[in-house]
Amino acid sequence: MRFLEKKPTKISVKEARILSMLTIREGIGSYLKESFLEIRRTKKDTNSHVIIAYEGKLIVGWALIQKEGRRWEFQVNVRKAYRRKGIGTKIFNKAIKYSKNIKTYPHDEVSTKFFNKIRKEKIII
Repeated sequence: MRFLEKKPTKISVKEARILSMLTIREGIGSYLKESFLEIRRTKKDTNSHVIIAYEGKLIVGWALIQKEGRRWEFQVNVRKAYRRKGIGTKIFNKAIKYSKNIKTYPHDEVSTKFFNKIRKEKIII
């Protein structure tokens, strides 16, 4: 497993397409995708980072972390077949280097459980 951290505007068109498709296919909905695409469109990513998890050449998860006021917002998506293997936690651990004051956005029961688990282990909002 390898992890890449990039500014959203430095993501290739191919990577952007894969991240967008993964988000919709895995059921996160449009908020993560729209946040990411808006940053790419406006090229305003000074306070945004994308963390991508690869298994070989396959993207198995990714997160967007962006600064909103004094807090950092964190949104994550991991392929269903790769969940419960610590990938989301590893991505989160990379994200907290930007700030310990992170706001999470659960979007369903699975993400709610994930963020509740993280809250018990880390100090997040």
